[in-house]
Amino acid sequence: MAFPRGHLSYSQIRTYLICPRKYEYAYIREISVPLNDKLLLGTVFHIVLEWYFRERISGALPGQNQAEDFYADSFQRFSREQPVRWDDPRDHVYKRGYALVRHFFRELAPQFNPLMVEKELNTPLEGYPVELRGVIDLVEQDLSITDFKTATARWSRNRAYHSRLQMVIYHFLFEKNFGNANSRQRFCVVYSRKGNNVRSQFLEVDVGTGDREHMFQVIEHVADGIREERFPRNEGFRCGFCEFRHDCLGPKPSQRRNHEEKAD
Repeated sequence: MAFPRGHLSYSQIRTYLICPRKYEYAYIREISVPLNDKLLLGTVFHIVLEWYFRERISGALPGQNQAEDFYADSFQRFSREQPVRWDDPRDHVYKRGYALVRHFFRELAPQFNPLMVEKELNTPLEGYPVELRGVIDLVEQDLSITDFKTATARWSRNRAYHSRLQMVIYHFLFEKNFGNANSRQRFCVVYSRKGNNVRSQFLEVDVGTGDREHMFQVIEHVADGIREERFPRNEGFRCGFCEFRHDCLGPKPSQRRNHEEKAD
C-alpha cells in the first residue's frame, strides 16, 4: 500500500501509535469530522505566533494591540470556515485564546530571537519510498528549536517525556537539511483552563544517540504497518475522546452489550 500523503510526519506517527484504526480513518479514508474547540484554539494561537515572528524577522516590532486584533480576526475567520465541535461555549473559548495571546506578549515574546518560523523540512527515509516531514514552530538565531503548545493544565514531566519523539524528529530533520543543530530543544506550554489565570512553562528536551535509534525503530514499525495495511482498533480510555468514535464503535458500550446479549 502506498503512503497516503507521500510522507510521514510526527502527527501521523503519533496517531498510528495511539490507534492504527484512527490513522486509517484520518489519513486513508479521510473521514471528515468537526474540529474540536481545543484544536481550533491551538491552531489560531499558532497563526498569531507565526505572524508575530515573521514580523520580527522582517525587522518590525508588532505591539500587543496589533496581535490581539490579529487574533480576533483569525478566530472569527477559522470558526466560520469549518464546522467546530464546541465542548465549551464559543465565547468562553474566544476569551481563553485572547488571554493566551495577551500572556505570550506580556511574558514570553521578548525572550525569543527568531531566525525561522513554521519551517517545513523533509528528508528521504532510507529503505522506504517515503519522506519524513516536519514543520518546526520556531528556530532561533542560536539554532535552538522551540515547539509551542496550548493546554488547559500544566504539562507533567511524564507528558513531556512521552512527547520527546517530536523533538527527536525535528532535530534529525534539521541536521539533514542544514548540517548542524543546537542541542537545546524545548516545549513552550501556555496553559489555562478558563483564561482567568494563564501560565507558561519551558520543558527542555535532550536528544541522545539512543533517542535517534528509537526514532528509527518507531518509524519502521509505523511504516511497515501502513504498507501492510495493519489498522487494528486500540480500544481503551482514549476512545471516549476520539473524533472518530461513532464511526469506529457505533453505539455506546452499554448499547453494544445489549445488542450482543440480544443476539446471543
